[in-house]
Amino acid sequence: MSYRALSRVALVAGLAVVALTGCTAPEPKPAARTPAAVQPSPAPTAALAQAEAAEPVDTGSIDGAEGEPVFHEDALVGYVVTYGDIMSAIEQRFGVDRLASLNGVAPETIAPGDRLLLRRGAVMPDISGCIERTKLGFLDGGGVDGHWVFWTGPELVDRGGSDGAAGTVATDSSGRIVSYTVAAGDGEFAIGDRFCLEPYSFMKYSGLEWPVDPGDVVKLAVEPADLFEAAR
Repeated sequence: MSYRALSRVALVAGLAVVALTGCTAPEPKPAARTPAAVQPSPAPTAALAQAEAAEPVDTGSIDGAEGEPVFHEDALVGYVVTYGDIMSAIEQRFGVDRLASLNGVAPETIAPGDRLLLRRGAVMPDISGCIERTKLGFLDGGGVDGHWVFWTGPELVDRGGSDGAAGTVATDSSGRIVSYTVAAGDGEFAIGDRFCLEPYSFMKYSGLEWPVDPGDVVKLAVEPADLFEAAR
């Protein structure tokens, strides 16, 4: 085959390659990714709500929380601060938080003898076990005997005799406590604890002064004529 023929064959072959190359389909571009849908945060569950309002549980004395728990009607309601206590340790011991806010105190100000609520809305007795103390209020210059008196708190209940409050209780026909006769060795605080009352106001109403003597009678029932409605 001549040189010219060979050149012609090579030219035809080259044109065929170019034609085939032009017919080749381009590689497809990768498809753009669709962003994943944003999932909403799960709604708070009942378990989470319960965790946020966890009931206090006494896990036992630890460093910084060595005081005594306080119970009312078999429920753990409070805590008595002792020496060396710190708020964070008290919260750790009982599995609660925000005790400072609940009790309206600054954490660094708690002191031995302080009584802290451990649950919101709970009722905590004082050191003698009284929830509320009844007292009488006076306004000088009114009434036949020089003062008027108003009653605050519940009706009195005799919680039983004790050292310092071993006197005799008198009641009327309906069982209402009307008076207390002082015994030897009685003291005003013990008498107050026996009836959950503030003793000095009842002493004033009875015309007595401390210290009391055996045989003194403390009036524990106020005459209706002595009562008035305090101005609002």
